[in-house]
Amino acid sequence: MDKYYYLAAQIPYLSPDMDDAPTYEWFMAEAAKWLTDNDFKKLTSINIDNYRKHTSMSVAGSGFAHFENHLRSELAKYRKAQKEDYEYRMENIPMNLVKEGNPLEIEKKLITYRWTFLNELEFGHYSDLDFLVITALKLQLLERLSAFDRDKGKEVFETVVSEKLSQYENENQEDQV
Repeated sequence: MDKYYYLAAQIPYLSPDMDDAPTYEWFMAEAAKWLTDNDFKKLTSINIDNYRKHTSMSVAGSGFAHFENHLRSELAKYRKAQKEDYEYRMENIPMNLVKEGNPLEIEKKLITYRWTFLNELEFGHYSDLDFLVITALKLQLLERLSAFDRDKGKEVFETVVSEKLSQYENENQEDQV
């Protein structure tokens, strides 16, 4: 089956500012019911953090992997230039994505940039495997966005700082003995 109309019809319109998006886990459970084994394997191989191309990817998966690899490469070059105090202009990526805002705002802009690319990639795909791959990527981006919680972040930060301070104090006590 090259078209997955019934599964696609269950998915609401996704946008980066949604509050009540379906979960990635729900989506994958539904996909397992409808997709062929080969297509499901392709779908499960897609991950926003695994952007290396491989032969079992769908067309949309390969397109995203290429885009993400280029984006991360350019970000690495830009950050290296910042660290070494020289100017670097990223290739085909708007500089305002990284120059304006705090790290959280920049990360949100980068997610929105990825989302825009996925919207462009989605054109012409409405119920096929590529549509489902793009949906899986968007749901992962939404989960990443929802993970940005100020209170949780502060709690994690304080825990890490406390652990490091305790470790430092223990090391100093051992040195004094």
